[in-house]
Amino acid sequence: MSSGVLDAAERIARLDYILADYSYLVERAIYDISQIASIASIASLNAVALARLEGLLSLYPRLSSAFLEVAKGIERYGDCAAVDETICRVSLVSEIEAEVFPDTYSFDDGRFVVHTALHGGVVELLYHAAKQVEAQFFRMVGDTTPIAGTQMKY
Repeated sequence: MSSGVLDAAERIARLDYILADYSYLVERAIYDISQIASIASIASLNAVALARLEGLLSLYPRLSSAFLEVAKGIERYGDCAAVDETICRVSLVSEIEAEVFPDTYSFDDGRFVVHTALHGGVVELLYHAAKQVEAQFFRMVGDTTPIAGTQMKY
């Protein structure tokens, strides 16, 4: 396989003037470069494709869809820790969770913990509603003993 396909895909991935409705084209180009990197039988092709992905990493805003697609390709077919540990899945998941769920509320001495972006008053209402449902359930079942080997998670 020539590097012509990689060149074309990289040119598309580097487009910065593409309209939002067509941003999937950039992500598809990044995906195609990742797929070329997946061809482990041709080690030199894998190395070239991964180098192209690494070059694209700095083009996109952190945590944007295109950035995450590049990071996924590097982690899947290369060594993300060697490039930058902050693009590895474990780091990205915790960073995204912290951004999406910035507030943490704890009830029942830490047994009921909620990570959310909701306002505290709303969370408190939801907590009380959950406790009412739990009480109705246990009243209906007639037993509050948890099933062996299970742990309640909210």
